[in-house]
Amino acid sequence: MRHKARLKLLLDAVMTILMLLTFAYQLTGNMAHEVLGMVVFALFVLHNLLNKRWYSTLQKGKYAKRRKAGVVVNLLFLLAMAVLVVSSVLISRDVFGFLHLEGGAVSRQLHILTSYWGLVFLSMHLGLHWSMVIRAFQSQPGAEPNSRARQWASRMLALFISAYGVFAFIELEIGQKLILYYSFGYWDFGRDALLFFIDLLAVMGLIVCLTYYSMKTKELAAKASQGAERSLRE
Repeated sequence: MRHKARLKLLLDAVMTILMLLTFAYQLTGNMAHEVLGMVVFALFVLHNLLNKRWYSTLQKGKYAKRRKAGVVVNLLFLLAMAVLVVSSVLISRDVFGFLHLEGGAVSRQLHILTSYWGLVFLSMHLGLHWSMVIRAFQSQPGAEPNSRARQWASRMLALFISAYGVFAFIELEIGQKLILYYSFGYWDFGRDALLFFIDLLAVMGLIVCLTYYSMKTKELAAKASQGAERSLRE
């Protein structure tokens, strides 16, 4: 794997871990939460700088289904992060407390709303690029060949993660948070901290799997349709 590709994977992994930590507000406290949020945003900006070529190709080439989905997800993720950072500044009590801004309830609701949608778009972004992640690990020195048994094992693991992810999605009331029905999230002290993060990772895993396999299914169906059309012409 090339040095730049390794750097991108490491950057994305660190950004994902830190983003998950920002959801544990009651555990970390306000100051740490705000600092973590600013670091996540800085890593997000760095991620975009490392992938700036993507923006220059937006008006070039054909738009297949995967590319269309990628553009929509990326732009929505960018929008969510922009609103998230603006609302962060407005409601800040420590990092930007010297500005004496009064964001109010609306800014807090927007902050929570965009944080959870940001998690969704990040997971979808990972799902759209999961094939690249798989290839990156398979290209490592000493990596075992991708046998049929390993493929089925990975599918069973994805099924298990998705099933648990559905449970975690309901348990953490993610759906309510995504529609502002339940806008002021809080840390449930009755839950084990490790279990909380496992649940969040499972929710991400669910969205990654849904995105990855739905796109893969559509692409296989499109290939089958094209093959059938060629057969009819012959």
